[in-house]
Amino acid sequence: MPRARRRPRSRRQEPVAAEPGTHLIEFVSSLAGRAAFPADAYRAVPQPGDGRTVDVCAGCEVDCCSSHTVPLTVVDAHRLRRALTLPWSEFVELVPYRAESPTWPVRLNQGRAQLALRRRRRSCVFLLRLGEHRRCGIHGLRPMACRLFPFIADRGAQQRAPAGMLAQRPPRDCPWRWPIAGETSAGLFALIEEDRRARELDQEVLRIWYRQLDLSRTADNFFAFLDEEMGRRARGESGPGRWVTSLW
Repeated sequence: MPRARRRPRSRRQEPVAAEPGTHLIEFVSSLAGRAAFPADAYRAVPQPGDGRTVDVCAGCEVDCCSSHTVPLTVVDAHRLRRALTLPWSEFVELVPYRAESPTWPVRLNQGRAQLALRRRRRSCVFLLRLGEHRRCGIHGLRPMACRLFPFIADRGAQQRAPAGMLAQRPPRDCPWRWPIAGETSAGLFALIEEDRRARELDQEVLRIWYRQLDLSRTADNFFAFLDEEMGRRARGESGPGRWVTSLW
């Protein structure tokens, strides 16, 4: 009697990534033909009569810089490392990987992790408290997740958003209906494209890390790898680096 043929094992696929701080079902709904939430779910930004610019975040009860873990792509992490010249341990941490993270997992000996901005107590390590005011200490260098906030980083969702509105994160994350102008919308689409390219590089670099056969996957080795591999790319060096050729 002939032996039954084995069915080929399917390759394990990484889960679809959602925006940080949202539930996966909300992210999927944003891609299913409509913006995630209608305009009337948000509060309108007050408009002063004297023409002053309104600080939308002033007085908001949502504590964005303390209630969210801010994920980092390898592009974000290396850009901060080069600009701040700080040890990795001062501003980055490896936290347990979540399926809804927009970044790829970092595979370590103890399991899958993800890059994130370090916290001091509950708040982002770069959050400054100036009297009653709170300000970002790296606003010009902030990661892509912060630059995109509170909008959904998906071109299709933005194109399907109601007239006069951009698709936003849930009201619990940001209660305001952000005013938009032509340049705001254009700038957002440019950021979404930049984010897409960063995620592609994130995937490419972390695949090289996954393929290391003769290197223990410790956090220290990962950051040494990131320094060398991202530094090589920043210098414009082409072709496979040491981390690729060492496999063969």
